[in-house]
Amino acid sequence: MKAYPDVAEVQRRLNILFPRPGFDTAMNGPMAARAVAAMLYVDAVVPDEGPVPGDVPWARPTTVLWMNEQVLTARTTEEDRRAWYVASTKKQESLSSLLTSWGVDTNGWYRENSRETLRDETWPKLRSNSAARTRPDLAPNSSKGRWALTSSFADLFHPALTGDDVERAITAWVEARLSPTALRRTRLLSREATSAVSVPV
Repeated sequence: MKAYPDVAEVQRRLNILFPRPGFDTAMNGPMAARAVAAMLYVDAVVPDEGPVPGDVPWARPTTVLWMNEQVLTARTTEEDRRAWYVASTKKQESLSSLLTSWGVDTNGWYRENSRETLRDETWPKLRSNSAARTRPDLAPNSSKGRWALTSSFADLFHPALTGDDVERAITAWVEARLSPTALRRTRLLSREATSAVSVPV
């Protein structure tokens, strides 16, 4: 399973990847950061292209809604992460029972009515920019998990990637993976930022 940083660091890197005002907050705001962190926690990660393995722990909105900070920071072993995912694929009561046995908070980050932002905005926008894929064999009306991060995108959040290496890795990914329209937008924002820094005062 992939290592992951804290939510604040996930959001910092998302803002380098998809900077404002060029990208919607659905891709770089707090919910997007929590979505990426939760998907990394359960290891919802697939190859960038081609066939996907049959045992992928695909994410669904409740993977994010029912996650919380205590789980991310205190239950970090692979065994814990797998147990949380299995419980999260059932009713919320099953997950609450697991969390109670762990002695951690049973409250999730979001209420049930927050799922539309993930389903209709955050995940589709990540997919359109090569950061996520959907499960190919799932009916449109299925309640099962259908979302996963692409492997190259997930690698950008590894805690071992630090300092200038973060920006170099992100720059390489952006150049290779962003859609042409998004890439033009990113380059324009970068030029504007450079010009603003270089203007004498």
